[in-house]
Amino acid sequence: MTNPDDPTPRRSKDLIKKVDHIAIVVKNIEVAARVYTEALGIPLTHIQEQVDDAVRVGFLPVGDSEIELVEPTSAETGVARFLERRGEALHHICLEVDDLDQVLASLKERGVELIDQQPRQGAVGRVAFLHPRATNGILIELNQIVEPLPWRQSAGESPAAPADEPNSFDISLPPPGA
Repeated sequence: MTNPDDPTPRRSKDLIKKVDHIAIVVKNIEVAARVYTEALGIPLTHIQEQVDDAVRVGFLPVGDSEIELVEPTSAETGVARFLERRGEALHHICLEVDDLDQVLASLKERGVELIDQQPRQGAVGRVAFLHPRATNGILIELNQIVEPLPWRQSAGESPAAPADEPNSFDISLPPPGA
């Protein structure tokens, strides 16, 4: 991890910008989103399919971060195996970085175990994952956003759904005890 002989270890503020999102694996985005949209008032602003990863991702903005609902589209993926073993649950925490190549090089230099040795395309930019063995059992994603995301708004603005997508689903929650 950190070299104790290095007199100038990098601080997180030098590498990490913010918590980008928290990802939760779900069986069905539309069903899982109901508690966020109806009970908590967080709009589901965008759903996109990530074909290379065989998942659909639903985005729920919260301040400068998001909750991502991740639904596997194939039973043959790591996300589907996670869902089978653990059920609907927290999958990973994503940290936004300015320069993913630099951060990966720094982590490799410090001996941090990586899943992705090189960045790859993710749902919202270039991504790489750190192995949970290196992070006390938590899967960490690093994300470098390379293009503005149309469904994200700048700080202080109300998030708005794209014109062709609804802000939330018109689905009623079941009555308590049902």
